[in-house]
Amino acid sequence: MAGDADRRSARSRHLRARLTRRQNGGLRRDQPNRARIVDLARLDTADWLARQHDAPAGSRERPDLPSELDQVAGLGRALADDTWSDIRAAIDATAADPARARRQLAAHTWCDLLVALIRSVEVMAAAEETFGDSAADAVVRAILASSRQKDRDQITEQILRIVVSRVFAAIRVATIAHVPVLQLLTDPGSLPALRALAVFICPAPERHPEVRRYALAPLAANGPGAVTAQTRHWLSEVWPDWPAPGPS
Repeated sequence: MAGDADRRSARSRHLRARLTRRQNGGLRRDQPNRARIVDLARLDTADWLARQHDAPAGSRERPDLPSELDQVAGLGRALADDTWSDIRAAIDATAADPARARRQLAAHTWCDLLVALIRSVEVMAAAEETFGDSAADAVVRAILASSRQKDRDQITEQILRIVVSRVFAAIRVATIAHVPVLQLLTDPGSLPALRALAVFICPAPERHPEVRRYALAPLAANGPGAVTAQTRHWLSEVWPDWPAPGPS
């Protein structure tokens, strides 16, 4: 773990050294700078996850839940690794161009699915609802409404319903450290892990507004302390319209 921390620190220094500035000293608001600062936020979040994981369970805000690092790893397995073979077979049997559909699925569809789950958990937590079948329709609708959907002609509503049905089936049976994933996803305590996972798996959050608004912005807020104050400042500097975080 110490070696991982050293590598993250070295990568952070490298990214900071590559930030470019305007004549007035402010950061350039261009895509290369935005990508570097998103990567810095990812490194900050990885450091935070490691600290939370290594802390005594009793010192965590939610000692009744697995650590956020365990949640990220477990959710990643449940939502993608455990479902991929079935999803691939269904795509191959259904899509007009299966190879293209698989590529498009990797191009922001998984992070859109996570954003939709995040929004569902936020709504359900506020309304004290359970994670039922109606959530699947909401997830499909949210993905279809994504700003990235215009680039995914092979990811039709039919394909999305297949993907979401496989994911929901995995959710119903998966556990993380003996805690059912279904139970986690009815608890707002799962939101930091879901947001971190969305930021980690997104190919380019700097080009994905929904990931920035519903995942990165709440992580960068003062709440869980996942992102340093310096990185928070830089995010708001390179995005003058940096989104206000959604519900914590």
